[in-house]
Amino acid sequence: MELLYQYIEWFKKRVPEYLLSLEDSYKQLREQLYNVEQIRKAEVQDWKDLDIPLGLGKQLKKRVREWDKERERRVMEPIEERDGTANSLLQLATVAEFLES
Repeated sequence: MELLYQYIEWFKKRVPEYLLSLEDSYKQLREQLYNVEQIRKAEVQDWKDLDIPLGLGKQLKKRVREWDKERERRVMEPIEERDGTANSLLQLATVAEFLES
């Protein structure tokens, strides 16, 4: 699952007041091939160019750090021991996903 989609889904749950304008904004971000790193660096003019409401754009940028911290915590949390092999593979996959971002 792509990181932009994951971030937008996470954002929807945290900031539901932007739900209506977020759908169009997500489409615009995808069409312009934006990723989470670009959101992290976006400036006022970028949001204007993308035709994304400035308040939403600022919130998207601001909350990336919170999302990063949450993802990092999940990577570091011990995964319940079920099957040692499956557990190790799941941890490796989670760490690899985090490092890709």
